[in-house]
Amino acid sequence: MLSFSHESAAQNKKCGPIDPYLSNSKTMTDAVQIPLSELQIGRWYVGRGRNSNVGLWDGENFLVVGKGGIMVSRAPTVWEKIWKLKREPYFTKTEGCFQPFKLVDEGIVTEPADGPDSLRYAKSIQFSPL
Repeated sequence: MLSFSHESAAQNKKCGPIDPYLSNSKTMTDAVQIPLSELQIGRWYVGRGRNSNVGLWDGENFLVVGKGGIMVSRAPTVWEKIWKLKREPYFTKTEGCFQPFKLVDEGIVTEPADGPDSLRYAKSIQFSPL
């Protein structure tokens, strides 16, 4: 089982990849926060956020999926946790709560799917090397 640590990899040399699909990578690379001016509207980014570490940039905020609450009873007060869409502004030293570090590679279709949805789905996709 792969381990997870909240310490940085530099502080904890034994910290391995969290996701087993990442373990095929021979080397890990460092990334810095992508400048606001370089973000592309309608694209997904991996980063660090208050509610999620993946967000869709809409030109003003990152749209992320996070847990929220809905009141199901007033007396006694009872909240039910639900998944919902949340907005997280771009992180700076003074405001915001989402830091984008890497644009998500959505791949290029190399072999379209058969049938009526052949323009939407694929039999295979090619991704850039990690």
